[in-house]
Amino acid sequence: MAVVLAAQGYPGTYQRGIRIEQIDLESKAYYAGVTGSDGGIVSSGGRVLSLVAQAVSIDEVRRIVYRDVERFIGSGLICRKDIGKRDNTLD
Repeated sequence: MAVVLAAQGYPGTYQRGIRIEQIDLESKAYYAGVTGSDGGIVSSGGRVLSLVAQAVSIDEVRRIVYRDVERFIGSGLICRKDIGKRDNTLD
């Protein structure tokens, strides 16, 4: 399961230069629209990162990923629930 975090305003006019804090996550972060700046990572595009997890059950995966998503909310990133294909077998 992967959940996309995007810059607020995406896909329209969105903020660039959002500092991405290096935090300890249970999920794995895959960066997309980012660049290095002053020894850190900042956003440079709309889709900034995807959080990915794997577990025995879909409920456990959701718990892991969305707990990590919450750690980024308020930093200028938003959780995009409309990106990707919905698999109704996972409900």
